[in-house]
Amino acid sequence: MKFVLTLLMLISISPARAESPDEGYLALVDQAVASPGTAKWCEIRESYPGTTFYRALGNPAQAQKAEAAGKKIILEKSRQSVDEFKKFMREHFGNLGAHRYAAYLYKWNRELVKEGMEGPLPDFGKGVDYIDNKLEKLATKSLLDCIIATGSGRDRGNAFRVITADEQRILVEQYFRVDATESGLSRDGEKVFSTLKVKIPDGPLVDVYFELDPRMVARMRESMQPRP
Repeated sequence: MKFVLTLLMLISISPARAESPDEGYLALVDQAVASPGTAKWCEIRESYPGTTFYRALGNPAQAQKAEAAGKKIILEKSRQSVDEFKKFMREHFGNLGAHRYAAYLYKWNRELVKEGMEGPLPDFGKGVDYIDNKLEKLATKSLLDCIIATGSGRDRGNAFRVITADEQRILVEQYFRVDATESGLSRDGEKVFSTLKVKIPDGPLVDVYFELDPRMVARMRESMQPRP
């Protein structure tokens, strides 16, 4: 009896298992889905590059992975493909490009249906309930706001801090409402910067500066390593 009581005491005072980066990130994601209005969007975005999901994405410029998950739904029209898409969106909830693509996919499907055509996305009896359009649009705006809050983009000292190459393109297109004409990489000590040249309507070419998150740089380096 004494042994049992001692064991129970040891268990009760033993330190709790440390939460993994994936677990902490997914907890924030699930809270955001349950209550978008109180979501910690910038914290989600900041913690995303520390996850195995981000690492598995490889080169952060590979926006095609979100598109591939969406195209699989269109081609297969299966519950499995939908479940895989939902899993992808949960794991990459901090990825601005993924939300922007999901919102586009929903809008494209809706517009075709309105025109009397068959939508590319399957309906299993409840509409396209596997894409929450309001959430995707809110996530796109909120994550973009997180980037805008990091700087002005006017020079290196005020560069926007980004975690994927997609964020640069989306910010230029959606925030400045212009297209990038050229891009380039440069270093300043340990920091890596990306510069996009944009054409101001009826104006000159302007440089917009982005500082790449060190975790993004690490993934880019990994992607350039020769595979065995």
